[in-house]
Amino acid sequence: MEYNPKSRAFEVSLRVFIDDFEKALSGISGKKEALDETNKHEKLIMQYLQQKFYIINKRGKKKAMTLIGKEFKVDAMWLYIEIPYRESLRKAKFNNSILMEHFDDQVNIVNLKYKGKKESFIFRKNNPREPITVGR
Repeated sequence: MEYNPKSRAFEVSLRVFIDDFEKALSGISGKKEALDETNKHEKLIMQYLQQKFYIINKRGKKKAMTLIGKEFKVDAMWLYIEIPYRESLRKAKFNNSILMEHFDDQVNIVNLKYKGKKESFIFRKNNPREPITVGR
């Protein structure tokens, strides 16, 4: 995850295992989902991500995001997301609870690059939200 000062947005690359992510999407839709290269799952993917992966600004408001694209590998897929962010990161927080509803031992890691600084965040089921400190 990297902040682009020109577009004033976070550019996010998320890697998920396809079978696990299909299970998560099936939990939302109520039917078995099988991901493929088409765009038919984009609305469902965004619905899931907006519930599980987001930035909260200092006023407690979730920031909007856009799914830019996806790329399939052998057993995993990359999701490319953009999150516009034009304000201070002071008191902002990350939430990353992707797949935690299905796997109690799920650990999610976010590596953030922001204005030449780097910070890593570790998210677990009992701690899915972390304050952003790199921009302070």
